[in-house]
Amino acid sequence: MMDGNLLQRLFYPQNNGRFKKALITSLVSVTISLILKFSERSFLSGPSDPARGVARCSQFDSNVSLSTENLCVCSDKYQAPDGKSYSGCRLSNYRSICFPSTVGSNHVIDIGNGVNIYTRHSWCAREPKGFQLFQKPARLFFIHHTAGHSCHNFDTCVNTLKGIQNFHMDNRGWDDIGYSFLIGQDGQIYEGRGWDHVGAHTKGFNTWGYAVSFMGNYMAQPPNNASLNAARTLIEYGKRMGYISSTYHLYGHRDMSNTSSPGDALYPIIQFWPHYRRDKIHVLHDGF
Repeated sequence: MMDGNLLQRLFYPQNNGRFKKALITSLVSVTISLILKFSERSFLSGPSDPARGVARCSQFDSNVSLSTENLCVCSDKYQAPDGKSYSGCRLSNYRSICFPSTVGSNHVIDIGNGVNIYTRHSWCAREPKGFQLFQKPARLFFIHHTAGHSCHNFDTCVNTLKGIQNFHMDNRGWDDIGYSFLIGQDGQIYEGRGWDHVGAHTKGFNTWGYAVSFMGNYMAQPPNNASLNAARTLIEYGKRMGYISSTYHLYGHRDMSNTSSPGDALYPIIQFWPHYRRDKIHVLHDGF
């Protein structure tokens, strides 16, 4: 119950000018906060298209107010590291990132053995700056590791993919993410440049073959069996679809470059896979 003095101040504010000013200031402050909060959420969510179940999410950073937009499916809610919850897009390092809440069947390709290829659309990849068409079938296939963080589910793998793509495009100045495909410890494949575009993964050999990169660092520990199964399933699928020659040669990244990739723990494993060739001289002599 309000005391008499408070009621008197509320209904007869002329008796207390200071209280009146404080009350008005508080109301204005609350109103502005609500407007800003609504505007912030509206900007992050972007206009949606309910018929297609997508939202247009703006990508931005601290130096560029607005750079590109991707049409992609976004999660309904995300709690950012600052503790705030946003609808539609996730914030990471001053860049809004779209995460699919549901991935349509037309954006997931079942290639057998429990392995799916999640297309670029499913993880909301940025549009490439340019591309060169790949002349299929590939006669070479390369195994890499990213030497960074590993991921174990769709959300963390998408976050890792976005970071790799941003690094390749913004820091290295490449047209797109470098790898043809990437693999998570969830045992799934994520499309990079894919089957149709020449990659930027194995210097001197990009126009001759595809590369899959295991997300993570495999110098000390090998990737799990699910991801190894995914890599071999991808190669077999590529052969079956005519993307990879039936007489392809398999190499580790270090076979062609002065690098530790695909890692000391992964490299011995692939040497027992079909079509592995230790000596790159075969490539040159075969006229690839």
